[in-house]
Amino acid sequence: MRFEELSDSEVMMMPDSVFGRRWWSKVHLSPEIGTLWAMAADSLPERAVIWEAGCHSASSGPANLSVAYRLGQVVAVTTAEFVAMEELFATWRGIGQEEGAVNISQAGGQYRFPMRHPVRTASRRLVVSVTNSGAALVEVDVGILLSSWPSGEVPAYLL
Repeated sequence: MRFEELSDSEVMMMPDSVFGRRWWSKVHLSPEIGTLWAMAADSLPERAVIWEAGCHSASSGPANLSVAYRLGQVVAVTTAEFVAMEELFATWRGIGQEEGAVNISQAGGQYRFPMRHPVRTASRRLVVSVTNSGAALVEVDVGILLSSWPSGEVPAYLL
């Protein structure tokens, strides 16, 4: 039996070892006050599993950040363009002020959101929006930890 013959839910029940190497797709921003958008340099695989979403911020004082993740081919230059992109985590609706956003309201820190989230990216890239409504200068790294979707024969010990 091949992985391609299995449903997404059947593949997601497989042990972590079948998904292979994991890597980060990330961006670095320095938003002062207002919103900045950025796009990761690397295209995501056609099908992937996201294992973690993360954000690391460093600031000189209290900050109020809203971080949102999308899939796209270009860097957004307006909020309308960003909102029109496909949400990467539609299930996060209601967590932040912006749909699908995470709010961070302290002076720096590391935020990690573990998950096991299958995604079809159509070879698009990670596009993020970071809004800073606080008064401190902020350095922000935002990314996702992912691996490719397994392919080929399912190991016999798993059948």
